[in-house]
Parts: sequence; C-alpha cells; structure tokens
Amino acid sequence: MNLTWIVRASDQDSLILKDFLKSKAISRSLLKSVKGRPNSILVNNEPEKVTKSLQEGDLVTFKLPDKKASSHIKATEGKLNILYEDDYFIALNKPANIPSLPSHQNKEHTMANFLLWYFEKNNFQNTAIHPVSRLDKDTSGVIIYAKSGYIHHLFSKTTMKKRYKAVVEGDLNVKKDIIDYPIARAPGSIIKRAVLPEGKPALTKYSIIKKLPEFTYIDIELLTGRTHQIRVHFSYINHPLAGDDLYGGSTTRINRQALHCYELTFEHPITKDEISLQVPLPKDIEALIKE
Repeated sequence: MNLTWIVRASDQDSLILKDFLKSKAISRSLLKSVKGRPNSILVNNEPEKVTKSLQEGDLVTFKLPDKKASSHIKATEGKLNILYEDDYFIALNKPANIPSLPSHQNKEHTMANFLLWYFEKNNFQNTAIHPVSRLDKDTSGVIIYAKSGYIHHLFSKTTMKKRYKAVVEGDLNVKKDIIDYPIARAPGSIIKRAVLPEGKPALTKYSIIKKLPEFTYIDIELLTGRTHQIRVHFSYINHPLAGDDLYGGSTTRINRQALHCYELTFEHPITKDEISLQVPLPKDIEALIKE
C-alpha cells in the first residue's frame, strides 16, 4: 500500500523528510521496517534519504511494508456483506451468531477468517487482520477492519460515532436519558461485566422509538466503548435486552440479544471525508418489533 502526500506551505515546520513523515504519524519503528527496501520512500517519484530537505509542492510517497496474517488465523470461505471498501479499510455488515475474531472456542467460523479468505482470493499482499470496531458474537451490524497497522493506528485517533437499535424488556418510563454507571469485569468471570464502583466510566445515551406490549424499542448512541456496555447498563436498570440470557433477558421471543449496530459515522483516516455507513434491521429483530 502506497501513501502519498503533497507538501503544503502549512508543513513549513516539517520540511526535513524524516520530520514530515513523523507529522503524518509514520512512527520510528515503521521507518525502521522499510530501511533497506528499495523505493519505499520517494520524493517526486525518486528514492530519497530521510534527511532530504523538502519544498512546497513536492510529492512524498511512503510504501507500507506488506504483512501477512497471523498463523493462528485460518482462511475460511464465508459470505461477506461489504458495505464499503477502499485501499485503506473495509466495512462489513456482520450477521448475528458470528464472532468478529477467532477464539479458543471458535477458530474458523468468524468474520476474521472469512476476511482472510477474501484477501487471499483477491491476491492482496497485505493480509494481516486489523479490527477497528468489534461487535459481540450475537450483536449484528457495521464493523470495520483496517488494511494495515498504520491505518489502524490512525483510526485510534479518530472519533467514531456508533448508533444502535435495540429491544429491551418492559416499559421504559423515561423517554430519553443518559445511563451513567461505571463498568468492570464481574468478580469470578472472564466474560461477564458488571456495574461496579471501581469500574471505568461508561455513558449510554438512548431515546425511545416505540413502546411495545412487552418491550421497548430504542435508539442508542454509545458515548464510551466498554465491553458489553449496552447490555450491562440496561440490565442494571432492570430492562435487559430481549434475548440476552447472560444479563437476565428471556430467549422466549428471540434467541440472541436484540442489539444491532445500524450506523457508524467517522472521519476517513486518509481523505478526512466524513463517512457514514448504515444497515437495516435484521429479520429477527424486525419480526420481534412487528409481533
């Protein structure tokens, strides 16, 4: 993958090539990784040393080193619903019942396995898997994987607005609110989380879309990103997600937590354009609402 920039007048404090690359978040370790590789750093399409002085209007090119996927991830053929793809990242609509990444319990049937198969099928040189956003196994919706560690790093500096739709048990009597309770790992569990005083701050903003006979259909915006945050917060206020038996929800009407990430909005890490990706409700949650 090649990264290119035009030197601007505003770059006057970074007119030594090494400093210019540093201003573009090219780390010292990344520079070391391309040392000795021909044509990895170019100025106006000519190889140059990092001590070169730059001029306004120069074209700087940095070739990211290719990196192969971990040997622990096996390429597995599977369907990908691609929402957006360019040279830098890929966004997918993840169905329920498929993890984002492999684990000891599931080493092959995950989105990462399917993505590696897609990369290899299309002869991509860089096949390393870099998850930017993750969803629980039974949560559906938009997820993103970066196509290099550098792009993954840039995403970590970008604010990502995540919106969900969910169905919770019972009648929420507050039309809109922000749930503000700290979350930590539940004592004695490696999976479950809980509201605990020593936990990290967690903020979940919600508004009611529609009240149903046994449930409430809501829109959620995550203001922080703790593990199981939405599930823990609504369970704590005695309105667990429908189908979420880990946190007190019933599986009578739906066999997984009724939670769907329907929208991600963020700044593109390279072009700086605003990207907004939306996906419709899956059929099981839609059926629950219609019932």
